[in-house]
Amino acid sequence: MARCMLNYEGIGKKWWAEAVNTAAWIINRILNIVNVKTPYEIVYQKKPQLKNLKVFGALDYGHIPDEKRRKLDAKTFKCRFVGYEDGVKGYRVPNMGTGQVKILRTVKFMEITSMGDFMTEVEGDDKDENVAAPHATAPSHGQSQTLTIFNDEVVPRQHEVTTETAIVPAPSHSVIIRSRTRHIEETTDPEEAEGRKKQIVAPFAIGTKRQKVSQARIKPRDELLATEGGQLMAATEEVPKTYAEATTRQDQDEWKKAIASELKSLIVNKTWKLVPKPAHQRPIGCRWGYSQRHGIDYEETYSPVAYLNSIRAMLAKCSAEGMEIEQCDVDTAFLYGKLEEEIYMELPEGLRELLELAEAEGEDDVVCMLPQSLYGLKQALRVWNETIDKHLKSMGFEPADADPCVYTRGEGEDECIVCLYVDDMLIASRQKAVIASVKAGIAEKFRIKDLGRARFILGIEIDYDMERRTLGISQKSYTESIIKKFGQENAKTCLTPLEPGVQMTKADESQTEEDKAKMKSKPYRSLVGNLMYLACGTRPDVSVAVAKLSRFLENPGEKHWDAGIKVVRYLLKTKDVRILYDGLLGTQLEAYSDADWAGNRDDRRSVSVMLLKLCGAPVVWRPTF
Repeated sequence: MARCMLNYEGIGKKWWAEAVNTAAWIINRILNIVNVKTPYEIVYQKKPQLKNLKVFGALDYGHIPDEKRRKLDAKTFKCRFVGYEDGVKGYRVPNMGTGQVKILRTVKFMEITSMGDFMTEVEGDDKDENVAAPHATAPSHGQSQTLTIFNDEVVPRQHEVTTETAIVPAPSHSVIIRSRTRHIEETTDPEEAEGRKKQIVAPFAIGTKRQKVSQARIKPRDELLATEGGQLMAATEEVPKTYAEATTRQDQDEWKKAIASELKSLIVNKTWKLVPKPAHQRPIGCRWGYSQRHGIDYEETYSPVAYLNSIRAMLAKCSAEGMEIEQCDVDTAFLYGKLEEEIYMELPEGLRELLELAEAEGEDDVVCMLPQSLYGLKQALRVWNETIDKHLKSMGFEPADADPCVYTRGEGEDECIVCLYVDDMLIASRQKAVIASVKAGIAEKFRIKDLGRARFILGIEIDYDMERRTLGISQKSYTESIIKKFGQENAKTCLTPLEPGVQMTKADESQTEEDKAKMKSKPYRSLVGNLMYLACGTRPDVSVAVAKLSRFLENPGEKHWDAGIKVVRYLLKTKDVRILYDGLLGTQLEAYSDADWAGNRDDRRSVSVMLLKLCGAPVVWRPTF
């Protein structure tokens, strides 16, 4: 390991002693297969903390205390990480100027920087400059041009990359890059350039941090313009809200094709029948379902979906029993249900032109009778659930008592589990053939999209290692979207979602009209709602904090808002956290609960929490205030 660390970026044998010590430090904290423990844990009877692991040789900037510098002196000095110091909260870092090794606790790590650049001597100047990125211009025909690339560690073969007319615009700001240069010969010989892609090598890392420059394909100018134009359109064009808007835009032809395609699919599916307008019933509009009247156009609307608790329990069981998990969804699921009510709908805009109905018939004389469900109807979800429930039961599946959207069939090797969330399905079994047969049975009646092994459902990422019998679930992408939405990307992180012992009461609510007006400008409800789904999905560590925040949705105060932002800053530090089910631990259910005495300061109710674990990780948790 020490040899690899020394040779990884060629930092030289000068630091061999530090490399050996660091390698020993790491090995003592690596799991021992024989004892299923690390050497550190065997000796000290506690698990090692690995959150301070750093890349050997990484560039650092060590803090210079105020008492050791003058007012205008630099606050940091350049150094390198070469190891850990036992018994001390600090890192071993040598000063790159003097070579003296110091033990520092306050260090800024720049681990993305190339290590060899600073640990060995290189040809040329080693100073930093603020320079603009080079322009790549089109050379005259037949002439050879030299393109200067900064900080390129690998010199491509001569004539390896060519260009004819590619023009790369320079960035609007300067870039801090190394002044050491390499030269790449280019040619525009048409015989050599024929049949080859137009590429040039250029620095892609634009920013204030020094980064190792690699080869990046720069698209030809016309391709760049097309791409940028498409991105601009995607960012600025709004989706039309009406048929008239869609058919009067510059891209109206594309919208007309999409409208015609959707209407044809509805006709093929026999979603409606064209009939004379009835005198006894008023047709509903085709845009919104708000005109439906209870008792006439619909009765029941409730439809069950799988509980997140059920999904987690199913995934834990699969990891313990080595079951394959695959996923599929049903296309246009709401169109398959049969309606019990007699519903008439106005003609959708564009249908008359598509079917070439005679204008003499009059729009008001013809309506659509809906024998089947249609998305937008209030009862559409319920009708679909009844349809898929009936079909799964016909295939031999039975719904679970605790969750009507979890279906099971068979035992032992033939056991199969289907977890249904509207039109998304997780299908699990020990045999792939069983899963394939279930998909085929569903496809006999519904058009499905086979998504293969389950990777992502309801915003939850699934990472399944069948060999190790481990299954991890996380919401990293969703967490990052919350951090970005509330502008905390560069905020200072927090170690806990709430300060220990913090109390939030109604006394902290907005008291004056000025305070209430100020809080209305802050998206407190949106903040709590975003955090709520995260807490219900994969983050029990923030569930208590979110439960406290949700008590003040009607009239939040500044203290509540600050507490919510603190949770987001905690997520910034822990966005990679996930729940990991270890199948080797088995499915023995573990239950924990706790409660205080009159912990709620407003009504003196007790605050309680409960947690259930399978395979060593949480499947159910609930705080109660």
